[in-house]
Amino acid sequence: MSNIRAFAKSFFLPCIAILAGIILSGCGPSGAMVKVRSAEGDICVRATKGDENTTAAYLVLDNYDPSDTEWFLVGASSPQAGSVEIHTVVDGETEGTKTMQKVDRLSIPPQGSLVLAPRREHLMLFDASIELRADVTLNLTVESADGVQQQISATTQSRSICGLGE
Repeated sequence: MSNIRAFAKSFFLPCIAILAGIILSGCGPSGAMVKVRSAEGDICVRATKGDENTTAAYLVLDNYDPSDTEWFLVGASSPQAGSVEIHTVVDGETEGTKTMQKVDRLSIPPQGSLVLAPRREHLMLFDASIELRADVTLNLTVESADGVQQQISATTQSRSICGLGE
């Protein structure tokens, strides 16, 4: 009986340790520690008007990583859009105006948040493959610099709900 216990300890304990390491590896300083807020009002995809096929998505990303690791949003995609770009807003050429500019990545500070909102950083969706009228479910994937992806489902909403006015 003691030989069986010794075998079990020598075989199964290392296996359990390896499995625990694999499971916990997703909890390290990777994108797994960043979550998209999913409460009502935290995600808004602007419904389009008429034959528009370009829209914007606004959401909040929270960095819960306790190791003071900065997280980077480096990409986004949607099966319902030809492309998705990360945009910021910068001063325009004319004084007092603003213009959108594509950026390669946005940072979320340790234990901080990144708010993608109208007239600020946001996700721009181009060449929508479906009509994005109000109350259409849109699927998005956001990606971190370390390749971790998170899927999001959001319902398109009117311009006024997204904070843009009609």
